[in-house]
Amino acid sequence: MTDQKIRLRKVRDTDADDLAEAWRDQSQVYAALDPEVFAAPAADGLGTWLVAGLASQADPDRRLVLVADVDGRAVGFLVAAVVPPHASADRQAQRDLARPRVQIEALAVRRTHWRTGVGSRLVRAAEDWARNRGAVTVSAQAYIRGPARAFLAALGYTPRATVFDKRVLRPSS
Repeated sequence: MTDQKIRLRKVRDTDADDLAEAWRDQSQVYAALDPEVFAAPAADGLGTWLVAGLASQADPDRRLVLVADVDGRAVGFLVAAVVPPHASADRQAQRDLARPRVQIEALAVRRTHWRTGVGSRLVRAAEDWARNRGAVTVSAQAYIRGPARAFLAALGYTPRATVFDKRVLRPSS
């Protein structure tokens, strides 16, 4: 599948089933890694919900929403957003807070298309989009035991912070 033609485009209503499959694939991988943290999403209406949400978020200046298409089928998607300079950047320790940054908020690829260049193509498009908006960095969160860590590292991303979690409420049973 490495010689496939990947086309990046806007989301379409007809993408619902394919994007739901990508989202379910990702959810299943993470739920298997840590069922206390992750769960499979409700399937009923998932594709319609995804398409509506993705379509409503797109904004050429502030929020990028891309669908990866192979042979006319949606095989993945990415959402990225511009984070403007911090209002009090001159009082902050982190230099990057003085300039626009881009955060990858969501990235999902159907498991049948992992390691075929689809995810890399989506991320590189987000980097180009960020560069064109004067962003100094692109960042993405990755679960500590998930496959996204190695994927992002292979694209040149380096860990910069660690998020600590502590459950304080008992989960309802």
